[in-house]
Amino acid sequence: MLVAGNELIGTGSINDNHITRVYVNPKYQKQGYGSFIMQTLENEIALSFNDVHLDASLPASHMYENGVRLVYEVMEKRLIGDKFSQDGKI
Repeated sequence: MLVAGNELIGTGSINDNHITRVYVNPKYQKQGYGSFIMQTLENEIALSFNDVHLDASLPASHMYENGVRLVYEVMEKRLIGDKFSQDGKI
C-alpha cells in the first residue's frame, strides 16, 4: 500500500502468483505509481514463481455506463527468462 500522509495513493494484492485488486487513486494516476505497484508485486512473486497471473477489468468504465457490467480478462506474464532487464533495456 502506498500512502502520502493520511491519503491512499494506491494498493495491490497478491495470492501466490496471482495479482488482484490493483488500484491507484485517480488524483495520483499517470504519475508512475501503478507501474511501481505492479513491479513491486511482480518482484515479490518472482521470488517463488516463474510466472504471474493477473485479473483485469476491460474496461472498468463500463461499470459506470447504462447499468453495471464488469468483464475480466485473465492474463499471464513469464517472469523468468524475459529478455528485458528491470529497467526495460535488453
